[in-house]
Parts: sequence; C-alpha cells; structure tokens
Amino acid sequence: MKKFSIAKYNTERKFNFDVTPIIGKYVKASELGQLIEENGEDHIYTIRGCYLGTIDADASKTGKQQKTASIAIDTTYINVPSFQYETIEGFVNNQDAIDYINSGSAGFMIKSYEMRGETYYKLVFVDIDSDAEI
Repeated sequence: MKKFSIAKYNTERKFNFDVTPIIGKYVKASELGQLIEENGEDHIYTIRGCYLGTIDADASKTGKQQKTASIAIDTTYINVPSFQYETIEGFVNNQDAIDYINSGSAGFMIKSYEMRGETYYKLVFVDIDSDAEI
C-alpha cells in the first residue's frame, strides 16, 4: 500500500513579482472600461502573476461561493471576467505558462464588445516581444 504524505499539499510562490506595492488595489471586471478610457484598447498590460480565489456570490447568502481570478500588473490587480476564469486556472496550473509570465513575455489587452445592447469587456492575451509598446 502506498504511503500517504500530506507534504504534497505545501505550495510555493509561483510568480516572481513582488505584490507588496499593489496590495489592496483592484480594478473590478465591471470597471475595465475605465482602463480603456485611460490607455486605449490597444494598450498591452504585462502579466506579473495570476491568482485564483473565491468570494461570497451573494452577500445575503453566506456559504455560496463563486470562483474568481485576478491578474497582477505593475500597478494593480485586475479582476478577470468570470467567463475567463478557466483560462487563468490553466495558466496557474501550467509550469510553462508560469515561466513565460515570470519572464515578462505574457500580456493582455482589454477589448469591449456589445451583447444584447450592453457593453462588456474581455481580456485578449498576447505575446510580448521586444517591439511591443507597453
């Protein structure tokens, strides 16, 4: 019989970025339009780290949790639109993606789109090369 080891549940820091300067600074997914207004839709943000968590989905019903994902950039955390959670989960669980992010080669742009008369936002992931304007 294989011996159980609880040590496999220890985790190490995956991303090299020091988040100390951005602790407590967040841009909600619903506020991504403000970043477009400030920087334009073609601005490339460098991904410094990706994080997964949960929040109470409904403040009146404690215990009902919703999965959330955020991305650290140089100045703040970006809360990722909920439909892109699995993409961020894929980054966090892929060592090649982690290494790529740590090298400063991964980025995203914020794009708006219309659906049923409403404006929504999504992240479009891009490779950053030496010619990228960031």
